[in-house]
Amino acid sequence: MPLGLFLSFGNVSASEIKNDFDGYSYFTAGMENITYEESFDNITSSVDVSSMVINTGGVYVINDRFDFSIDALATFSPDASEENWNLSGVALQKNKFEYTRASTNVQLHYKYTPEFRFLAGPSFSYQTYKRYSFEALDPRVEVIDGVVEENTTDLFFDVGIAYESAAVANVPWRYGLKALVGYPVWSEAKNTNYDGIKFSPSGYRYSLSGNVSFEVLTGVHLGLYAAYHFDQRNEDGGKHFVGSDGVTREVSLPEAKTTNATLGAQVIWNL
Repeated sequence: MPLGLFLSFGNVSASEIKNDFDGYSYFTAGMENITYEESFDNITSSVDVSSMVINTGGVYVINDRFDFSIDALATFSPDASEENWNLSGVALQKNKFEYTRASTNVQLHYKYTPEFRFLAGPSFSYQTYKRYSFEALDPRVEVIDGVVEENTTDLFFDVGIAYESAAVANVPWRYGLKALVGYPVWSEAKNTNYDGIKFSPSGYRYSLSGNVSFEVLTGVHLGLYAAYHFDQRNEDGGKHFVGSDGVTREVSLPEAKTTNATLGAQVIWNL
């Protein structure tokens, strides 16, 4: 966060920050729909797959001006779907596709007011893309046997804003909104087709999320959570791989776009 941004809010003194916003914890379970698309030259692929996700974390008070939060998310029992590959509109191949992800986000909250916050912090994420049951739809395609697995490990730095309408304890209902944008500080991708090759793709991502909840017990809220997440992975090429036939080939990690839309039930508590 630029220093000037903090300085521009200097007219709001720490004494003006109310003390009725305590920390809280939450647990979310829901369904996530993922759209994954790859492109390289004129070859494209597309797949839609849905899986259950679980998400837990909390917001913790540091002082009148700052809070921090920890958030962890993971795919639970991933489903499989059919991925289709095309060359300039001509069907090339189809295969089964599974997607899983896990992430941990740590953020510092600067409280401009108790409700309105500026956020910044690192995010650690791991994605796995598993493909199997390959079927050629064009005679030019050589069918792959077995399972091909690709995984990416990322360290992002995220910044954003958040708004929370009220504290958790002793309020009949509340809602929250959050918007984040992130850029990779470090990224590494591997594919079992290219053993020993490590890619380092660039990119960006952004997310929007919100929740609304009602108090069911003192200090306990039950509600709905929704989120939209977009991840852009840029192409990374120029790597040289020696195949089992002894031939050296130049290989690339294709450009990829991932869209995640999540809807779930959420429990929030401050006991």
